[in-house]
Amino acid sequence: MKDVDTLRGLHGVKTLGSAKKRSISRGQSSPYLELYVMEKEWERLVKESKRLEIRHKQVKQRLKEIDEYRDAAHRDTAKKASALMGEKEEACSKTKTWKKVSLKY
Repeated sequence: MKDVDTLRGLHGVKTLGSAKKRSISRGQSSPYLELYVMEKEWERLVKESKRLEIRHKQVKQRLKEIDEYRDAAHRDTAKKASALMGEKEEACSKTKTWKKVSLKY
């Protein structure tokens, strides 16, 4: 099942450089211009890659914090449940003496 994030959209759109299309025909364009355009695209992609790495680290850190919180909450609820079970067992273990009364109908 695809999420909104996994659908192809603006993230998958190719630029003119990556699609190998030029506004000027090959005969008129200069190899230096093409090298310059490719260099700029390379720089942009390197910067984007670094931003993605930073964001990935932030997401991993947040997931770790959430896991720690879940574990702590699970331990607390387990302690409370065991304490309640202990109280119930104590209450059940005490034998209650019943008062006997005879009823006449």
